[in-house]
Amino acid sequence: MIHHPAPSVLARNFRQVADRLDDQGNRAIRQATVLAARGWPATTTGCDGSRSSDPTTSTERAALNPGPYDDIDNRLARQLLLAWHVCLELHASIDMILAHANDDDPIPPGTGRCLRCDKFVRPDGKHPHNRIQAGWCPACYRKWVRWGRPDRSWYIRTYGQEKQAS
Repeated sequence: MIHHPAPSVLARNFRQVADRLDDQGNRAIRQATVLAARGWPATTTGCDGSRSSDPTTSTERAALNPGPYDDIDNRLARQLLLAWHVCLELHASIDMILAHANDDDPIPPGTGRCLRCDKFVRPDGKHPHNRIQAGWCPACYRKWVRWGRPDRSWYIRTYGQEKQAS
């Protein structure tokens, strides 16, 4: 199974991004264009006040030593477009799942076979506590707790010995 963040965490991050886009999105787009257009300075002043004797131009230095702002305007535009497509696909997937999924779960939580005695357990309206807990049916679970929650594999093996003894 693919790991993914919890929907509530993802929603919180989407809200934060939406708030930032509302507050600062247009300014960031304008600034990205300015940052991407900036070249490197033609010469630099050293700590002693002297000029650099580097014969390369600012354009050449930018090409040879790309900085973090190179192409930032295009990267931001691609990221915004990708975010738009992801939002559309996410909406479509959620809508499709909810439109075609059953509203009720036919198998209530806690249904299954006991790992120890292999008894099938299914909670219902009259017996909501008749459910699997820690892998055990109610009787095996109570015995496991009474015995001090021993090692699970040892506890499973003791069932066959108890059946032979009785």
